[in-house]
Amino acid sequence: MSNSQQCEMGARIRTKRIAIGLTQEELAKKLGLQKSAIAKYECGRVVNIKQSTLFRMADILGCSPSFLAGWDSEPFSGTNPTQENIVTSEGTNLFRVRFEQALSMSGIKASVLAKMTGVSQATLSQYRSGYSAPRKHRLLVLAQALGVSAVWLSGLEDHSDGIKSDTLAARYGEDALEAVELFIRLDAVDRVKITTRMEVMLEDEKYATKVSEGR
Repeated sequence: MSNSQQCEMGARIRTKRIAIGLTQEELAKKLGLQKSAIAKYECGRVVNIKQSTLFRMADILGCSPSFLAGWDSEPFSGTNPTQENIVTSEGTNLFRVRFEQALSMSGIKASVLAKMTGVSQATLSQYRSGYSAPRKHRLLVLAQALGVSAVWLSGLEDHSDGIKSDTLAARYGEDALEAVELFIRLDAVDRVKITTRMEVMLEDEKYATKVSEGR
């Protein structure tokens, strides 16, 4: 980030902070930082701001991370929230399924994802339950952390190529990916039934032979 970009970002942070009536100390407390850190940001003295900090700050200040960073001229303020609504109300359930699928295949725990993205565990729980869906800036950071396409995660892309090449689909094929997606849609009771049934099936001699051959 150049000096001019640092100064631009600092000016935007200060402008948005003052606009919503927060002091440097109050903003720092919300971010879990020292007041001096906010002063450095606003003076343009920080070369590399952590992505998670930038996203959390944008959420607090009511704008997009790209606006704070100086990449976007539109703040996407709270007065115009629809500009960042990528996931429609009808698509919330599809997002829930795909988010759960991506989380499962990534092997990342929700608590770890929260630390990686700056999105609280409570908010992640709302996404997983289908109570709500993320806006643009959160969707982008979640997709990046989980290694999937934001377009696929949002439900705007039907094909599951949104999963990157190092995940389940690439290793085991589209059938395995489809099976996982169907499994995720089941409730806890039916998941146990399916798992038990699969365990019984795997006791068949033909699978035992495959296991021994693989050793």
